[in-house]
Amino acid sequence: MIRQMRDIAPVVLWIVLVAFIGTIFFAWGMDFRSRQKEPSVGKVGKKRIPLRYFDKMVSIEREKQRQQAGGELSPYQAKMIPRQVWETEVSRILHQKAFKELGISASADEVFEYIKTNPPPEVLNIPAFQTDSVFDTTKFVEFLNRPESFDNEGMRQLEAYTANFLVPMNTLRRLLEVGRVPSPSEIAYEYRRRAEKAVFEFAKVEAATVGVDSAAVTDAMVKAYYEANPDSFFSESQAELYYVRMQKEPTPEDEKAYYDEMLQVKARIESGESTFEEEARLESDDEASGKQGGDLGWFSKGSMVPAFEAVAFALDSGELSDPVKTQFGYHLILVEGRREQDTVEEVKARHVLRKVMPTMETLDSLESLAERLRAQAVENGLVAAVSGHPGLHVDSTGLFSKGEFIQGIGYLFGATSFAFREDLGTVSDIFESNEAFFLLQLKRRTDKGILPVAEVRPRITEHLMDSVARERAREHLASAVAALGPEDSLPMLGESDSLIACGVTDTITRNQFVPSVGFDNEPVAATFALPAGARSGVIQTSKASFVVRPLWRDTVESIPWDSPAVRQTRLSLMSDARENAYYAWYQNYRDKAKLENNLSEYYMD
Repeated sequence: MIRQMRDIAPVVLWIVLVAFIGTIFFAWGMDFRSRQKEPSVGKVGKKRIPLRYFDKMVSIEREKQRQQAGGELSPYQAKMIPRQVWETEVSRILHQKAFKELGISASADEVFEYIKTNPPPEVLNIPAFQTDSVFDTTKFVEFLNRPESFDNEGMRQLEAYTANFLVPMNTLRRLLEVGRVPSPSEIAYEYRRRAEKAVFEFAKVEAATVGVDSAAVTDAMVKAYYEANPDSFFSESQAELYYVRMQKEPTPEDEKAYYDEMLQVKARIESGESTFEEEARLESDDEASGKQGGDLGWFSKGSMVPAFEAVAFALDSGELSDPVKTQFGYHLILVEGRREQDTVEEVKARHVLRKVMPTMETLDSLESLAERLRAQAVENGLVAAVSGHPGLHVDSTGLFSKGEFIQGIGYLFGATSFAFREDLGTVSDIFESNEAFFLLQLKRRTDKGILPVAEVRPRITEHLMDSVARERAREHLASAVAALGPEDSLPMLGESDSLIACGVTDTITRNQFVPSVGFDNEPVAATFALPAGARSGVIQTSKASFVVRPLWRDTVESIPWDSPAVRQTRLSLMSDARENAYYAWYQNYRDKAKLENNLSEYYMD
């Protein structure tokens, strides 16, 4: 019995852990309630989402992602978690509402049947549920039939999640799938897209290759575009910051300290104080190979960065290198073997890697500099404070909205809160990321509304320059093609005109990517619409102008309705239609819901 319980224990453990796979799993097993005056991150319809509950969901999701990443999250990843949890909560509440409106529920038998027929993937590999190393459904069902199997929180959450979401979701999808059967014309169209083939030649002029000076865009053009498209320039409140970035970089003294440290590692190995494998496991910053005692296996030339490779192939078998510097840091390399494999020279090697990072002394010195600068900036402003420090300069972020990437700073925790809560001219405390220390000063803020033309002029100018370039590309290609004779090939154009790129494709279908042309776009569609040998007119895409001529086409005259290929096409279309039906339903249902999102008040950074 004890042996059996030990075998079953991993199942219970997995079911407990699965509660942390996503916040939705945890939430489906509970019904939060909140006092009316308790802070909330928002509302979905009439349902408030308490801040206390939501923050717990964020913590669970953050820990899950840390475990998956094997370490701390980047500022961007951390910033996205509250938004991800928000969307999960919106989905959960809306699905609960829809299930109730449609009268969808799950019986105990349906829940049991679902868990029985959809065992978690990890369960398949547990020996207690296997016969001759193959998953045995009978043993899993026997486990589920024992009442004590559901006598733990993990199983109760799994049962609740299955009853409240998985089974009702299956029912909802089946309802949405009713009548979602592709018509014969849809099947025929898709079959032809997959089966018909062609080879074509093309000539193109990319808009980016056509020089357009900003002087080509006049004030009148900018004004006309601005007045014709006012909604394009609506913005929430925005802020702009001055900032000084003090990069965390190793000094020459730091470099020498790491080099000397690697010499000490080498000395311990050569003296027999420790083995190479032991040093790799303890000291290497290459976690993957470090766990294997630094083993890199066999590799040939071209597999490693040049500096590493040059030393590895110069060492004799059994020889240990001095510290070798690459862009990754300092390496000690031990060659364990050399061979020729199919006339290719290979070596088998191990390495210890130490990444060269700023030392604590360097970081302390940099932080002290930041503190002195801040004191000066509070008195005289950031620009004046930095003026006496060569190598440092003040930059501007440009305008940004809440939640947006901040140019020059990135996702710096606390920066957005500072920008939208402090008074103009305020100098920040010291901000720190993995890469740098920052000092910020609030330059300006704008109100919500249509941005003034002066603010958006660069954006409009860029758009109009692109439009001019696209039109010039079209005119250039049209003029060149007009000079060709009826039988002249398009690739001839590229021989005398550097702006025109030409080519002949391999055999393609309608729904595959074509190098230098694109995927399922207008030039490809034109190829399959033209008879072989006919030349198209100029076709414009967002980036270039094309002319195409099919050289060969294999068309489908009649549809082989009983063939496996057509049956597969039908099944594929049915699957797509069902997925599209669900996503269209959910998006429509979500659009009609009244959502109140207050995330920016609590999770601005």
